[in-house]
Amino acid sequence: MAQVPFFSGMAEARHWDVVWLCTRATVGDANIAFGAYVLAALFVKDWFWIAKPWRLSTLSIYLALA
Repeated sequence: MAQVPFFSGMAEARHWDVVWLCTRATVGDANIAFGAYVLAALFVKDWFWIAKPWRLSTLSIYLALA
């Protein structure tokens, strides 16, 4: 919601143009989250780090990258 001011003119845009814009933004956000997860996993050498008790360093890396 904090990004809404960056999308001025959406109220006047066609519905499907807005849907497409939001879909692309969502895919981009998912890629950023996945990339941050992979980099954190590489750092701790554990692909399943999220299912275990979190170490502050791993969580910090994930949050900094995401």
